[in-house]
Amino acid sequence: MLQKRLSIQLFDEEGRVIMDTKTVGQDQEFSKGPTEQLKEGHSIRMEVTIQNSKDLDKLEDYLRQLRGLVPIHLRKKKGELPELENPREELLATALDKSTTQDELIDYLREFGYVFVTTEFIEWKEMDIELRDRDKDKYQWFMRRMKKAKDPKSDKYDPSLAFGMQVWGEPTETIVIYLNNIYHKRIKLEPIASQEHVLEKSEMVKFPHYMEEDEKERFRKEHRLLQEDKEREPSKFYIRWEKWIEFPNEPEE
Repeated sequence: MLQKRLSIQLFDEEGRVIMDTKTVGQDQEFSKGPTEQLKEGHSIRMEVTIQNSKDLDKLEDYLRQLRGLVPIHLRKKKGELPELENPREELLATALDKSTTQDELIDYLREFGYVFVTTEFIEWKEMDIELRDRDKDKYQWFMRRMKKAKDPKSDKYDPSLAFGMQVWGEPTETIVIYLNNIYHKRIKLEPIASQEHVLEKSEMVKFPHYMEEDEKERFRKEHRLLQEDKEREPSKFYIRWEKWIEFPNEPEE
């Protein structure tokens, strides 16, 4: 079978090579998204391998990210999320203009596929976002999920516009905004009124430090299956670990 590889070469405005040809695994690169070096407006030469329509879809998502665009309208097919059309700066400005509370901001951004994730999840997915150390343990992250798969490991996210909020535990009015994958600014909005509403579909969990990575991955996958099928019975593995794992919507004792 033909191995899918992606080759990239970068040029400056005068056509001089500033990055020699870089060849990487195509699916991995499409999943990770373009790096900041490729988003600086230089000329780019790419060689891709297209075997089917899924490869075309992945290429289109990659190129949209390269253009620095964000979603603005919803596709109609089940399971598909917003297309990328308007600059992320415009989405940010519109979202803040429409929101006087964190609940309003969350409800608006959910239309574009935004979900809450933890810092641990971001690091596990190796997302291209430069979180400040002071923010990592303090906030949960409202970020656009471009593709929801059966296995969370295969989900695709766009970290170019993310909102750090304290929705796990005691909510606060502070929100930190990351734009173009780096810290942008801090704002204050009225805290969420109902954690139950905000976290009703959240898949966030906190694992004990002694849990192995493969066990975490297995738990995440089954946790999603159980959320989507309420009649599904949890496995012995899930039941064994559940009591040691924290969930954000658990009532305080």
